[in-house]
Amino acid sequence: LIYRGQALPLHNIAHDIGALHNYILAAIFKLFGPNIYLPRLYVAITAALTVVLLYYLGRQLYDHRTGLLSAGLLLTNGMHMLVTHMAWSNCTTPFFFTMALIATITAEQRKSGRWLVAAGLFWALALQTHSSVIIYVLVTIIYVMHPAFRRRTNIHSCWYKRAAVALIAGYANMIYYNIMSLGGSFRWLKHKSYALESELNPQSYLENCGNLLIELLRTLSSTYAAHDSLWQYLWHPAFLGVTILLIIGIHLNRKQPTNLPLWLLMGGILIIPLVNKRYVFYVATRYIMPLVICSILLLSKAAIQLLMTLQSRGLYKKARTPLVTTTLLVMLFQLFPFYKYCDNLVDTNASNRMALNIMSLASECSSPSQVVVIIDDQLPLENEPLPYLLTLKQQPFQILPLAADNNLSSQAEYLNDY
Repeated sequence: LIYRGQALPLHNIAHDIGALHNYILAAIFKLFGPNIYLPRLYVAITAALTVVLLYYLGRQLYDHRTGLLSAGLLLTNGMHMLVTHMAWSNCTTPFFFTMALIATITAEQRKSGRWLVAAGLFWALALQTHSSVIIYVLVTIIYVMHPAFRRRTNIHSCWYKRAAVALIAGYANMIYYNIMSLGGSFRWLKHKSYALESELNPQSYLENCGNLLIELLRTLSSTYAAHDSLWQYLWHPAFLGVTILLIIGIHLNRKQPTNLPLWLLMGGILIIPLVNKRYVFYVATRYIMPLVICSILLLSKAAIQLLMTLQSRGLYKKARTPLVTTTLLVMLFQLFPFYKYCDNLVDTNASNRMALNIMSLASECSSPSQVVVIIDDQLPLENEPLPYLLTLKQQPFQILPLAADNNLSSQAEYLNDY
């Protein structure tokens, strides 16, 4: 509708998400024509560029070896690959998040007010992609307003004001929408009651923290097997290794002057459990992809630091080939459980195969005469894709509560009347 000039929305179909993604897709349709594959291609390109950006960020923060290792770990990470298979706004969050992170760190290292303004704009664009980014925006604001940051950079206060203006301007559509709708985004959150923590207490908070950490470490280590406790996960070598490296990385970065990734990681771990109770591995893990990116940076730093320790003791040259080979194998190892996991889900409701088969059957039934497709409102399909697909195909359909009534004769009578 945006492409055709029939709509100019302020927000996404979810009212807590900005319309940036929608306008980008409309612009792509304008350039190449409407095509159902272009949205996924766009997301895949942003995911590929995120790998490149993470290399640059790792090199900027530490050195080129850390950048290479970080990029390699993200490139072969199953969650990152899974994100590229969906064309949702939130799937582009890692790209805009990494851009905003680079701009903020560049402003700190170069003591540049202009880069601080750019950071404000990039954080606004990241926030457009998903409302959860507000957590990282708030952490970054606290970070750049901290006296230590201001002493290190000596950036004039006028640049902070311009950065605030850039942040507000980049998110102006959502600010305007919420003013005119008296908080429409907040009211929309009732649609996400399945994920929001409604009974917050110390026990639920600790439980959410534990589930978040397990989900994060499973993503980083490609541990797809589900267990009941953290202790059982620690028996997986990859899970245990990632846990140790991440702890070492956090310790090392405590001494770094530029430690925004650590701030973002700790802020996310502490704040997300306050509002979120849903930690369902694996599709829902896209919500914590910014934490995954920060964690990859930290554990890569720890791994490279261990290699430098071996080098200082004269052991690196002797073990260089085995270490490089092992590192490459560890990265490639992530691919095998990922593809096995996906293969196990191909014929389940988590796959689109059933919906596509139904679409194919509807096409056959509609030819040569036009028919109406009746959709059972209890059909067990993820995210209810049929109304969207049938609308795109201009196939008439009607959603009926067939599963609610077991009386076949009354159902047949209802359909005849229809």
